[in-house]
Amino acid sequence: MSQRLHQGWSVTKRHVNIILLYFIYQAIWGFVLYRIIDHIVSPLLLRYPKITNSSEAMQLFWIETEFNLMKTDMIVPYIWSLAGLLLLRMMITPIIQSGMYYSLFEMSQGAERTAFRKGIAATWKPMMLVYWLKSIAILAPLLYLLRPLLFIQDPQAAFTSLLDQPGWLWIGFILWAAMISLLSYMITLGIGAKLSPVQALLSTIKHTARVLIIGITLTCCYLLISLPIHTLSIVWVTFISFVLYQLLPLVRVVFKVWTISAQYNAMGNDLSQ
Repeated sequence: MSQRLHQGWSVTKRHVNIILLYFIYQAIWGFVLYRIIDHIVSPLLLRYPKITNSSEAMQLFWIETEFNLMKTDMIVPYIWSLAGLLLLRMMITPIIQSGMYYSLFEMSQGAERTAFRKGIAATWKPMMLVYWLKSIAILAPLLYLLRPLLFIQDPQAAFTSLLDQPGWLWIGFILWAAMISLLSYMITLGIGAKLSPVQALLSTIKHTARVLIIGITLTCCYLLISLPIHTLSIVWVTFISFVLYQLLPLVRVVFKVWTISAQYNAMGNDLSQ
C-alpha cells in the first residue's frame, strides 16, 4: 500500500499544471455560483426588519419573501442562469477529467510528459457519455423524491408532504447514488486507460477493493488536514486561519489527483491494451 501511495505521489508532483487548472476551474465555478445566489438573496434581505424581536414584522417579512419567490418572476432569470451554468459544467467537467485521467494513466505507465491535450482528444466522448449517464441516473430519482417541492405551491404543505415520505425511500436513494457513483468512477478509470466503457468496467471491477482502500485511506488523510483547519477558522479567526481555509480547495484537488494516480499504480498493467 505505501509503495502505491509513494508512486502515486511521484506522478502527482509532475502534474502541477493540471492541478492548478482544475483548482482554478472549480474556484471560478464556485465564485459564479456565489454571485448568482447573492443576487437572489440580497434584494430579499433589504426588507429584513431592523427590529428582529417583533413577531409581526418577521411574519410580514416571510410573507413578502414567499410572495416574491412564488408569485412573481423575480427568480426566473436566475433559474435559467443556474440551468445554463449546470449544463455548461456538465460539458466542461468531463472534458477536463478526460485529459487528467488519461495523463495520470500514461505517466503511471512510464510516460515522461503529461498528455492532457492528447487525453482530451482521445477520450472526451466516452468520458462525457459516462458523466451524463451518471448524472441522469442520480438526478432522476432525486427529482422524483423532491416532487412535492416542485408541484405543490403551498410551501408548508410541500415540506409536510416531503417529510411524510417513508425513510426507506431516502435510504434506497443514498445506496443507489453510492453504487452509481462507484460504478461510474471505475468506468472512468478505465476510459482514462483508453478502454471502451464496457471494457473499462470489466477490467476495473476486479480491482474494486484496492480502489476503495486507497480512496478511503487518502480521504482520511485529507480529513486529518481539513478538519483542524475548519476548526481553527471557527475558534481562532486570524489572517493565518483565513489563508489556510482558502487553500483547502487546492489541497482537496491535490488529494484527488494523488488518489487517482495511486489507484492506477495499484491496478498495474491490467488496464494496458
